[in-house]
Amino acid sequence: MEKRIYDNITKVLVLSLLVSMGLLISNCSAIKHKYSLDSEISNRNQVNWVETVGTITESVQMNDGTYAYTIEFIVLGGNAKNIEGKLIQGPLIQHIFGVEKKAIEGQILKLRYSKDEPMFYELLEDIKFVK
Repeated sequence: MEKRIYDNITKVLVLSLLVSMGLLISNCSAIKHKYSLDSEISNRNQVNWVETVGTITESVQMNDGTYAYTIEFIVLGGNAKNIEGKLIQGPLIQHIFGVEKKAIEGQILKLRYSKDEPMFYELLEDIKFVK
């Protein structure tokens, strides 16, 4: 499972680099654990949010003792397009790193994502962690 996360990290880093260079709009990206979009979206009230649910599909301990988890949610009806010009739909997978506790796998959480940039999302519920 840890190898799968590392493989996905590589893909995420490459896609994130391309996005930052303006060459690609990606449907996956590593984001900050605190879900802070302040630096990315200047005015949340002007964002066209779509509410949905996401599932924590994996949660693993990393070599440095911190944890990483994966959250997956379905993107439907957005305006964002991929490099081929097709609407981004289907599952969007986000990997969160540097977490102090292990997230409980399989939990379903309410969240909202930007209709125009679905890689920007906010959790509407707190994550439950293993005690």
